[in-house]
Amino acid sequence: MVRATTATIALQIKKVREEVKKLVLAYKDQEEKLTIASKTLPAVKKILKTVKSVRKHFEKELDILTKAENINSKVDRYFAKVEKEIEKKRRELEKLKKVSKEL
Repeated sequence: MVRATTATIALQIKKVREEVKKLVLAYKDQEEKLTIASKTLPAVKKILKTVKSVRKHFEKELDILTKAENINSKVDRYFAKVEKEIEKKRRELEKLKKVSKEL
């Protein structure tokens, strides 16, 4: 159940990362256009500053999402180990039950 949840979380993070990447690229494109325009129109400099700020914000969001993906992956691997260990102990218990019945 936990592993299904981590898989769902991974998919959601991936979707959000893709959207944020698109936004970063769009803001970089706008930034380039505004940089060119700011050379002829001084008023564009304020807009350019805002666009840069928003782009940096989205880049920070990408970093956070990457960290979340890494944590989610670690949780998934941990629970995979736990599930294997539980299965191993269950098999050992079954063997012990068979031996105790024979005795």
